[in-house]
Amino acid sequence: MILRFLRGQLDLLVLDYLDLMTVAKGQRGKGGAYEDLGRLTHEARDLCRTFDLTVITASQAVRRPQSAERLTMRDMGDSYKKVQGADGLLSLQQSAEEEEAFQGRLGVLKVRDSGGRGTEIGVYINRELAVIAELEHPNTHELMLRLGHLPEQLAAKKAGP
Repeated sequence: MILRFLRGQLDLLVLDYLDLMTVAKGQRGKGGAYEDLGRLTHEARDLCRTFDLTVITASQAVRRPQSAERLTMRDMGDSYKKVQGADGLLSLQQSAEEEEAFQGRLGVLKVRDSGGRGTEIGVYINRELAVIAELEHPNTHELMLRLGHLPEQLAAKKAGP
């Protein structure tokens, strides 16, 4: 395994995205993809302990949350088992109105052995610049001002000359 040779040189492993990973044919569980995704999550978590690194994965929520006001752990797509194995779970949610305003919400859905669950943080989302920043931060305000993305600037553009 390549990680064995990188011990101490690797700090972060990014799995993008977990739902597309599969278990080897001889290792598949009787519970199908549901069980396999949970197993992959636990194995990724074991890598953290073994190699003293952080593992981050991306996953998709089920379709219902597009209209939901707030995501929950139960909204995670394909397998709740992957939620059970995670130490932390964040969501990024954006309604159509928020998208027009370059805004969204970062939700803290799970923090193992800690508080903070249920917290939502307003964020500025600029896909063109690949930026997600805390909405209330002064630097974010300055960036939005420069780009014409403050709510009053967007309203003025919409109203026209």
